[in-house]
Amino acid sequence: MPGSLIALCLLGAFALLWREQLAARESAIACARQLCAQAGLQFLDQSVALGRLRLVRDGGGLALERHYRFEVSLDGQDRHGAMVRLRRGQLSGFSLPVAAGVT
Repeated sequence: MPGSLIALCLLGAFALLWREQLAARESAIACARQLCAQAGLQFLDQSVALGRLRLVRDGGGLALERHYRFEVSLDGQDRHGAMVRLRRGQLSGFSLPVAAGVT
């Protein structure tokens, strides 16, 4: 019985972490779309991937910081790497191709 309860708790914790990760990815996609629209870039949907996950100090506490990498196109014929950084589900930094005119 105790072994089953521990397994059930671990499964529940894994499910919560999985759901949080999916929500963070959707947030990253929304931020990336908005940044690309503002910069006049074509956002390539299928290219979003978690590049880094780390703990950082944030306002005296610890927070997860996620770096998502994705690809954009300037003219539909090329591909360039870009990145958004999320902390506590909010955009905390980004990087777009220099040719886009966004710094």
